[in-house]
Amino acid sequence: MATELNAEVLQMQSGRRSGNDVATLVEARFLPPLLDARSRSEQLVDQLRRQLADFERKDQYGRMARWRDLDPARNELALAIAWQQYLTDRETDCQLRVEALRQGTPDRMSEANRRDEAAAGRLRAALRRPH
Repeated sequence: MATELNAEVLQMQSGRRSGNDVATLVEARFLPPLLDARSRSEQLVDQLRRQLADFERKDQYGRMARWRDLDPARNELALAIAWQQYLTDRETDCQLRVEALRQGTPDRMSEANRRDEAAAGRLRAALRRPH
């Protein structure tokens, strides 16, 4: 995404494309896959939460039959939540880029780039945590 978007921004800066053209391209090409991935991540998080609840369920004697599965399930859920947050952040940043392109405000584009880097950093940190 970044390489193609950078190429489009360069064309805009050289006067071959308008900010509105690039914004329309971002909305058509980059935003839909993000929305789809975020929707799928929400479904995954919901599924993992239900699975964890099943693992935490106790029998009539107050014992958890699936206690060995708790830590792996919690870790998997934590990673899925980190991924979901990353996708949500990327979607917000993408929409910020569209606004910046349409309004011709390069400072907002820089803000979106900074926010993207921060989101990627948070995801990297989540992936490095011991699981």
